[in-house]
Amino acid sequence: MEEPPEPEGSLTAFEIAERNHAAGWPGQIPLPTGRKAPVPTGVTGYEGQDWPLDKVRRKMKRHGFDNLAVRMPRGEQFDVIAIDIDDYEHGGKVKTGGQTIKKLERTLGTLPLQRTWKITSRGDDAISGKYLFRVPAGTKLVTRLPDVEIIQWFHRYVMTYPSTNGDDGGRPVRLWSPGSDRRLVEVLPPPSKLPKLPEAWVQHLADGAGFRESLRVNGEQVQQFYDGLPAGEPCRAVNDALETALEACHGASRHDGVLPRVLDLLRRGEQGHSGVPEAMERLRYEFITAVSNRSDDRVAEDEFGRMVLGHQGVGQILAKPTPEEKRGCKCDRPPESLPGEDDEPSWMPKDLTAILDGTHKPLEPTVLARTDGRCMFYPGKIHWVSGESESGKSWLCIQAAVEVIRAGGRVMYVDYEDDGPETVRRFQSLGLSRDQILNQLDYINPDARPDSNDERAQWQFLLTREGGYGLVVIDAVTEALSIEGKSSNDNDEIASWVRRVPRTLAEHTGAAVVCIDHVTKNADTRGRFSIGGQYKMAGINGAAFIVEPVDPIAPGRVGRMRIKVAKDRGGQVRKHARGWDKRDRLQMFADAVMDATGDLIDITLFPPKEDEPDQFDESYQMQEKVAEFLQEHPGSSGREVERGVTGNASAKREALKIGEARGTFVSRKSGTATLWSLAEKPPPEPSPG
Repeated sequence: MEEPPEPEGSLTAFEIAERNHAAGWPGQIPLPTGRKAPVPTGVTGYEGQDWPLDKVRRKMKRHGFDNLAVRMPRGEQFDVIAIDIDDYEHGGKVKTGGQTIKKLERTLGTLPLQRTWKITSRGDDAISGKYLFRVPAGTKLVTRLPDVEIIQWFHRYVMTYPSTNGDDGGRPVRLWSPGSDRRLVEVLPPPSKLPKLPEAWVQHLADGAGFRESLRVNGEQVQQFYDGLPAGEPCRAVNDALETALEACHGASRHDGVLPRVLDLLRRGEQGHSGVPEAMERLRYEFITAVSNRSDDRVAEDEFGRMVLGHQGVGQILAKPTPEEKRGCKCDRPPESLPGEDDEPSWMPKDLTAILDGTHKPLEPTVLARTDGRCMFYPGKIHWVSGESESGKSWLCIQAAVEVIRAGGRVMYVDYEDDGPETVRRFQSLGLSRDQILNQLDYINPDARPDSNDERAQWQFLLTREGGYGLVVIDAVTEALSIEGKSSNDNDEIASWVRRVPRTLAEHTGAAVVCIDHVTKNADTRGRFSIGGQYKMAGINGAAFIVEPVDPIAPGRVGRMRIKVAKDRGGQVRKHARGWDKRDRLQMFADAVMDATGDLIDITLFPPKEDEPDQFDESYQMQEKVAEFLQEHPGSSGREVERGVTGNASAKREALKIGEARGTFVSRKSGTATLWSLAEKPPPEPSPG
């Protein structure tokens, strides 16, 4: 299909946001260029607050964001919705949302898609897209139909022009005007100009009409229902349902995630399974705690109460009771504890005898060794390896995997960034055989959270696999969070993910779990943290490392990277590092040399040498700055060096003297001035080993 021309005009993304806002769309959401996540915290869902325009402008300007999304507006007379229809074949996936609409049209009448504005990255010749309509104020519709979603003020948001859709090959998102001869426009229309969703469609979709039956119930009916639920310890069926419900409390749309789980629990209680009242109280506490981060406790309490006590909850169970022959608990035995509760309470005081009498031995790192045998990663702990793009961080983790496999262990490699062929080629290039890869490497390329309904059985298999794993690599954190709809800047969402995925893997498999992450581009301000919320650092119970490229890593070359310790909870890594940067507490742990000049690639980690200049020493850092300046400006005078290099003037003069003594810099007289340059053949840095 030939791409249509861009709409006439030269408005920036923020100028479009301004005009959308003026037209009656206050919920303008800035997003990273080419992406639809992460979404700023607190702008979506039932408690979401629209950002003022100046905050939107600052976000877009500061981060260079060019993608723009909008939240559906609501008002006193009407709310706006978007009907999102997926109808396409791509990557083995077949979406048939168009058929869903046609089936409904047979009983509800025509849905006037041609009469309204359409947002899509797939062109106007396909039915796929988001269609805008008005509905009466306060109307709540179902959110999902087969391959169709109803986007509302509390549920999701819509990317609009001038965004690009990274999930659709980087296609531009376009806004089409109504009519049989649609044309491209830049600015959303005033909501009052949108057509009304036909009454029959509103009635059918409102609060699940036509999709689930419900009864209006009073307090006496609710009390009778609860009095009839079997009390006691939750049985296995209730325990499983509760575990899923607790996780839903920390999802992107908590109400829509928790409501079906509430219904599932109520249904199991109605069927005769024991422990629903106890489980519901646990769920109530978790939901209020999660929602209260963004709203008043009373709001969260009321919201949970409506889900459980009203026609959404008990009313639906009573409207369609379970037949008598299908009632009764058939679970073999009740579980020993609720999900998330250990057999031994975590608040039980620990026995400190071994620590006090000197027999306690600290856990030693055992994975990814230097040439002197000192290792980087602790078994059963969570680690972070961060670095710039193409810094070699993934190669480093694959080298760790190769070492584990060669020692007879099993490795799980969870790849969110790449696909199988490229990653397998890397394992082969480091010398693994076909049999080693097939028998000892579990390569996973997920597109959903591991504990979702479709993935749960496989997740449990991996967690309980006989023999466990020596290493689990998660590549990479930002993409893993994005797949789950979580923000890498939201500490609550990061904490939830770390608890559910890396920590669960470490505790159940005994593996050293290594999370690969990105750092900010500015080396002067990044410190020891990776991009995003600081819980990434706080949640680590092993060690964290920063990887810095020194010489380029490329085929046919010998590359080099520095590995620096950013955090070491166990203390057994830092004691074998050297140097100390007072600004961010980084220490040098290893020089990694990657030799890609032969048929196979060799990666070797050398300990930092005692006779090597300490790159954390301030004078050495200044020498590096001066060297970079002289490389660009040979023959500069001392005054020009002082003006062109940041830092203390006396430190620059001292750096020139030390560099000349080491043979790094050379000087020559020109009249009364001394001109400085890099030595033509500077002495080589001490080679590791």
